[in-house]
Amino acid sequence: MRLRPYIINILLMLALPAVAYSEDSDYSEFSDYSEFSEFSDSSDSSNISNTPNFWHRLVPSQLVVQNAGNMGLVSAGIGWNYGRNKQWETHLLMGFVPKYKSQSAKPTITVKENFIPWRLRVDDNVVLEPLSCGLYVNTVVGSRFWSHLPSRYPNNYYWFSTRFRINVFMGERLTWHFSTGKNKRSRDITAFYECSTCDLYLFDYFGNRNIKLRDIIGLSVGVKLQLF
Repeated sequence: MRLRPYIINILLMLALPAVAYSEDSDYSEFSDYSEFSEFSDSSDSSNISNTPNFWHRLVPSQLVVQNAGNMGLVSAGIGWNYGRNKQWETHLLMGFVPKYKSQSAKPTITVKENFIPWRLRVDDNVVLEPLSCGLYVNTVVGSRFWSHLPSRYPNNYYWFSTRFRINVFMGERLTWHFSTGKNKRSRDITAFYECSTCDLYLFDYFGNRNIKLRDIIGLSVGVKLQLF
């Protein structure tokens, strides 16, 4: 199994949002974000503030664990948040699909882009994010999955790839702010849920009147730890 091509493609995909949504992105019109500036830990970030800005952006600021969502039974990985008000996030996750009735379990790789338009304060240490949305691309690593139609099939027999799926989602998140260690370093832990579907499900939904919306929507839950 060759993972090198997957790793190269993922690194390229991660580089695009980091350039497109840099600190110049301004979403201040969504208000409320300025009120939560104290949730960032200036004591933690000071250790890397002297490093070049490019290398600073490459340091992951989040740890993420997610269940289901068309990306495997369980997925875990790292994340980055950016933009002037930190409304954009990129997650790189690795998971697995259990063996079930197939020959073996299969690893999955997911690149996920999140957008959080606004936040609402519940109390001094709790923040509600009533809407999170975005899209992600995931792949199942295995020789039985293909990105181009194999020669054993007639031309145009399948129009889609079995290796890559494009997913869209909407959800909600609840964040708790707390301090740890002797230096009382600030941390945020976020619980979230997402309702998602993929490109093939949407194609079937619009092409088949017998398929209901509830048939193509899946529920996913997860936890995110904000490191700094």
